[in-house]
Order: sequence, then C-alpha cells, then structure tokens
Amino acid sequence: MIDSTERYIAYNPMKWELMYCEGGALRVVEPLSSPRLDIGDYWKGVGNIALLSTDEKLVSLRVSREVATPEAIARVVRRMESAVEKGYVIISGFISKGEQAVRDMLCRRGDARFIRILPSCIPNRRFRPESRYVEPFAEDRYLEIARGSDETEFGRRACLDLNAEIVEIATAGEGLALYWKVNGPQVIARSDA
Repeated sequence: MIDSTERYIAYNPMKWELMYCEGGALRVVEPLSSPRLDIGDYWKGVGNIALLSTDEKLVSLRVSREVATPEAIARVVRRMESAVEKGYVIISGFISKGEQAVRDMLCRRGDARFIRILPSCIPNRRFRPESRYVEPFAEDRYLEIARGSDETEFGRRACLDLNAEIVEIATAGEGLALYWKVNGPQVIARSDA
C-alpha cells in the first residue's frame, strides 16, 4: 500500500501533464485498426498504437499462476529482460504473479516496450492511467488495448479468451508465443514471418 501511495504522489504531476497539456497522449482511439487485430471485432486503444505494427516483433507472455516461487518468477523476468534487449515488444494481460513481476520490470526499464490487453473494455470517459503506467505512456513505449465496449466479468473463461487473443495478436506478424508453466517456458506458436 505504501509503494502504491508513493507511486501515486510521484507520478501525479506527470499524469496531470499527460492529461491536460498533452491532450493526444491519452486519447482513446476507436475503432482501433491493425492487421494484427481481427477485422470483425471492435477494438479500442490508448498509447503508442505503432506497437501493433506487423513490423514489430512481439512476444506474448502468459505465465501460469502455478509459477509462484520467487526463483521461478525471477527466471521469467530474466527471460523477458533478454527479449527486451533483443527488441521484442511484450504483450500480456499482466494478471498472474509472474506476469505482474514482468510488468513491474517493464515499467522500470526505459528501453522496454509493451502492450497490455485488458480483459474488459476501456471506458469512454477521460482515460486516467494507473500510476505505474504514467512513465511508459509519457515515454511512448506503452499501449493499452481492449476489445469491445462492454464490461466483462473476469473469470476463468475470460482469462482463457484473453490468453488466446494474446497469442493471436503476437503471432499475426513477426512474433512468438510463450507459456510458462512450473517446468519452464514452452513455445506454443511461432510466426512464419
């Protein structure tokens, strides 16, 4: 709670700057168009939309909730740091503990670019990012996307749908899909590009 409060205080001036001085920085784009997204679906996004370009190399990150030991999570984070250093854009829902540890690393690294796909919609009202994402938004290295305009109750089915969407988006261009289980990463799909 203390970390969250400190982050809120530290990023509040930057958040204000993004919202009121750089009006386009947090503008919700809808409908979002990209060859990586299904044409029949209605998408919204806020942030650096160029991260969805098919020229970008994406890695879909999905980490089982069973990967919970500090050592296992540290291995996932190191692997994703290596992907960042190779120029990959990480796409994930950042829901499990392992995914959240990677998210925290991505927010701290000034060279990390990433996409967060939400399980529910992006609100139509003025977009207010969580404090942890303010710096990545300001540095144009982050994109938040969501399908549809309806609130979705998050549960097991929604999580599976989200994970399938992450793989589909990552492998629609030059990318790769990884799934971490307790025994390590498995390549689920690889792009032919």
